[in-house]
Amino acid sequence: MHTERISKAVAAFTAHVRKYADITGWDIHQHPTSAEKADRRAVIEAICDEMDALAQKPDSRFSDFEALRHAYDFFPPTPPDLLSAVADAFLSVGR
Repeated sequence: MHTERISKAVAAFTAHVRKYADITGWDIHQHPTSAEKADRRAVIEAICDEMDALAQKPDSRFSDFEALRHAYDFFPPTPPDLLSAVADAFLSVGR
């Protein structure tokens, strides 16, 4: 039951991140190549997969989630309400 609330919150968060993974800020004089875009998306997808898996673990903590979110400088920003929902889900069960 507790894991379900966490899983739903994390799934909403990662769905948003995946949806906007291709939107980035780049130097006006240097646009990313297709390979650079694909590499970036692959890293973001891998992090999202790790977040989704983490949400299923009964001993996962919000700090574990945050460590993944901050693992790379370019992780896409997300609306505060999605991040708050993840934090609330973890905190509601003392994790």
